Amino acid sequence: MNPWILSCAIAAPFCWSGSALAQDPMSNRSAGEKEAIDYSKRVSQRGIETYDRMTTRLGSWILTPGLEIEGVYQSNVYATETDEESDFITILKPRVQLSSDWSVHKVNLELGADIGFYADFTDENFEDYHFSNDNRFEIVRGTNLITDFLYRSAHEARSSPDNLSSTVEPLTYELLTGTLGLERDLAKLGLRVDVKASSLAYDDSRSITGRTIDNSFRDYTTIDGGIRLSYKPIPKTEAYLSSRLLETSYDDSTSNGGPDRDSWGYEFKLGAKKSLDELWSIDAYLGYAPSFFDDDSLEDVTGGRALIIGSSVLWSPTALTSVVGDLRRATYQTTESGASAVVNTSLSMRVEHKLTQSLLLDGSLGYSYADYYGSSREDDNYNIGFGVQYYMTRLVSVRTAYEYNERDSSQDGSSYKDNVASLQLRLNY
Repeated sequence: MNPWILSCAIAAPFCWSGSALAQDPMSNRSAGEKEAIDYSKRVSQRGIETYDRMTTRLGSWILTPGLEIEGVYQSNVYATETDEESDFITILKPRVQLSSDWSVHKVNLELGADIGFYADFTDENFEDYHFSNDNRFEIVRGTNLITDFLYRSAHEARSSPDNLSSTVEPLTYELLTGTLGLERDLAKLGLRVDVKASSLAYDDSRSITGRTIDNSFRDYTTIDGGIRLSYKPIPKTEAYLSSRLLETSYDDSTSNGGPDRDSWGYEFKLGAKKSLDELWSIDAYLGYAPSFFDDDSLEDVTGGRALIIGSSVLWSPTALTSVVGDLRRATYQTTESGASAVVNTSLSMRVEHKLTQSLLLDGSLGYSYADYYGSSREDDNYNIGFGVQYYMTRLVSVRTAYEYNERDSSQDGSSYKDNVASLQLRLNY
């Protein structure tokens, strides 16, 4: 599908007459009545109470369009260690969501695109788009059939650790995922069983010497299935236990002389979610997820490296301020020479404050450590950013932001520093 046609189709709802727009029924509050604050969401996710959310009703469906126009200055377009090149990028981000408004079943669809235009380095232009659909159908009372689907056509960022810097244009890929499952809710007890399949396929690219690069050695398919048991003794409290079995099959990882990267593994996870009054919301888990490779030249990910951690803490010291802390440890696929997988540990913090009813401030800090298990490569990644968002009307907001990114890598030529400044005009969902 031509992304320009896609962009026009998505943005079209904004051209409809105002009579086609309907207020969110939840916004019809009597004068002086205040909206209850949901402290399980950070400030930026709660919306702006003084502005009624605008949607388009199509019978029993709700259409929610959105459009963002962003101007970006980037100091290091190619994420290189030396000879940095800067450029200005214009990005269009149209979106449209269509959700059912039924009493029992739920259907959500989304269509969107990210279309970027570089002022000088036009070979870096990109046309990404995606389509997603998630459904929940009640089979019998308390039992739901769950389906999820995602198709994405996108480009790999130049800052990606696996990026091929010798290509003339950004590397593009197609991602396809699908999930089928059953979910049973019995008051305090819950059960979910599902199976998920995903396929990642990279397009061929062109080197700076004009040679065609076959990237099929990076293509792979993953199938995994599992079960999740949950227990909710009191409201806003949940404990859960999950286990999954997964298998990853590469199409032909040996085509470039590399090892056979086919693998299998399993995952056990024990977690809990808890809200403490209106101050704290905690979601944490601890698990074990080893990976075993078919090729003897690749080391299995076991022991301490197979430990997985997830922790997200939301603190609301006031109704106008949110502080979010996040800790993650997980293992990812890689085609780095000699490495079995990337064991990544990340830590981040984000602060959001509503200075006035329509003015939001935010700041963030982040650090991650990537260990390419089986090779000598290690990456330290740093990130700092801040932004200001102002709601001009109930539909229109403006955001300006700055972000600094740095990767300090033990591999020659893989380190970089990048400064990114942006100005965004948003037609809000």
